[in-house]
Amino acid sequence: KVKAEKLHVELPYYDWEEEVVTEVMEHGFDLMFPTFKVFEKRERFDVRPIEFREVPKVPLFTQGTLIQEMKRRGLGRPSTYAHIVQTLLDRGYVREVKGRLVPTKMGIQVYNYLKENYPEYVSEELTRKLEEAMDRIERGELDYIEVLRSAFKVKKILDRLGKVEVSERFYYE
Repeated sequence: KVKAEKLHVELPYYDWEEEVVTEVMEHGFDLMFPTFKVFEKRERFDVRPIEFREVPKVPLFTQGTLIQEMKRRGLGRPSTYAHIVQTLLDRGYVREVKGRLVPTKMGIQVYNYLKENYPEYVSEELTRKLEEAMDRIERGELDYIEVLRSAFKVKKILDRLGKVEVSERFYYE
């Protein structure tokens, strides 16, 4: 036999009631389960601060799961997967923490800047089109000069920014 009372907890953002055992009247159940706790009645309780942190809705990638996702989406080539991941790490866009790739503040800022200012050049669709164009060039179905002319637009943007040098020998006007 136990004596139970309702405990009402009220916080600024949430409140609830719970039934708690306040006294053991007759031993038995509590002897079978040594972890059984009797709630001690007090007028005041000490509240310890709880640390809150953001948890991503989607689990963070490992190097392996990122490569699997790139394959699934048709981005990159097997010969470039490891190089792409290493470049992200080397440039500080992500860091590896306990085997997971965590985006850095700089990585997020760079992505947001590019997405906002040059969405057509950071889309997965453009990447897939370039992959397809390279395959067609390799099979002789597409003239590589045409693809390079399209890529020349990117060089003009980079030249306007004045922060990245692109070798002239790869582009034809």
